[in-house]
Amino acid sequence: MRGEWFDSARLGIRAHIQHLLAYATTREPLQPVADPRYYIVRQLPAYFAQCSTWESLSGKWAVPGPNYGQNILRIIERVKTTQQHL
Repeated sequence: MRGEWFDSARLGIRAHIQHLLAYATTREPLQPVADPRYYIVRQLPAYFAQCSTWESLSGKWAVPGPNYGQNILRIIERVKTTQQHL
């Protein structure tokens, strides 16, 4: 299934961050909303502002995504390890 596409990488990254923001907090984005799913998440009480940790995204983001948050943390650790060896 094709995901969302944006005119630039910068706009795509902004949309991704805004999508995460909808799961994490009630705070509005500082930039104009680029993520077409942002307001969809805001209408879902089980998801909107319910994820305060990476792990809590599991099963909510990229459904079923049962290990989504843990996978993010593994990627972060790999990036840190790679940077230490540069």
